[in-house]
Amino acid sequence: MTLDDTESPRRGPPLRCARCGREIADPRDVFAMHAGGALGAFVNPHGYLHEVVTVRRACGLVRIGEPTLEATWFPGFAWTLALCGACGAHVGWHFSGEGSFWGLRRPAITGA
Repeated sequence: MTLDDTESPRRGPPLRCARCGREIADPRDVFAMHAGGALGAFVNPHGYLHEVVTVRRACGLVRIGEPTLEATWFPGFAWTLALCGACGAHVGWHFSGEGSFWGLRRPAITGA
């Protein structure tokens, strides 16, 4: 699947880290990476369910680790952990491949 180039019409408050309130994304950058829409539910190999909002751009996040395709939820996109640069909370993942995007954990953000 390729990244959708259409801009989201969604307006509203910025997406923020739920722990410290740091702004991490503009709601206009929310987009649908899969047929289910911009919010998806995914289970990791350890059985944990993650609700994930996909956004084109994010700021103030730190990527941890080397990108890996192991157990990726988006075929062709490698992932790395994404932490809030202000408080260190795990807010999601950065996905890279044919383009890049962020998957933000719904419980770790506000405004979505």
